[in-house]
Amino acid sequence: MDFYRIDERSPDDYLWLEEYITAGGVCILEWADKFVHALTDTYLRIELEFNDDPDARLIRFTPSGERYRLLVEQLVEHGLARY
Repeated sequence: MDFYRIDERSPDDYLWLEEYITAGGVCILEWADKFVHALTDTYLRIELEFNDDPDARLIRFTPSGERYRLLVEQLVEHGLARY
């Protein structure tokens, strides 16, 4: 979901957003920093950043909550991410 152009939500928006976020699957929210704290306190923030190579990107994972902290630790353990 892309929240770029959404500046406010109605109370009804919480119902469908909460349903998507808590459904147990994967939910990707672009510009989530506008609303995620009102919906959940556990999430995995993923940021794409430019680096010296114009054809490559740095992917930064920032976990919030035990579930996502453990996930990032597993990525590090398997060599798929680093601190």
